[in-house]
Amino acid sequence: GQDGEGQEPSVGESVHGQDEGARSGPDGSAVAAQLLWSRSRGLVFSATHLPPLASDSTYQLWASGPGGTVSLGAMTADDHGRATLVQDTPPDVARPVLGLSLTAEPSGGVAQPSSRVAAAYRAPRPTP
Repeated sequence: GQDGEGQEPSVGESVHGQDEGARSGPDGSAVAAQLLWSRSRGLVFSATHLPPLASDSTYQLWASGPGGTVSLGAMTADDHGRATLVQDTPPDVARPVLGLSLTAEPSGGVAQPSSRVAAAYRAPRPTP
């Protein structure tokens, strides 16, 4: 069909480190991030003000849903604390997505997130 017809719309969420007690970035600002996600078009995640990591570490993005926590991918921040992750085919995550987190992990990533959280977002609970 035509563009947008029969396809899931993009979902955009802002992920702010201060929501869950983030660390400060190189310039002292709180971590901030944005995620654009479409099951049919992929995902783009970008973050700013990330604290520097040791050379043997990386940032890893996670999505939590009813089926557990799934890695969306790993990325490295530049000297200014900026990082971007682009996935043409994001991993399958059971809906609804209940939260996102960005953790500091060993290079290459890990199977489950550690407690070294740089930023986190929890989806608001619907009101009755």
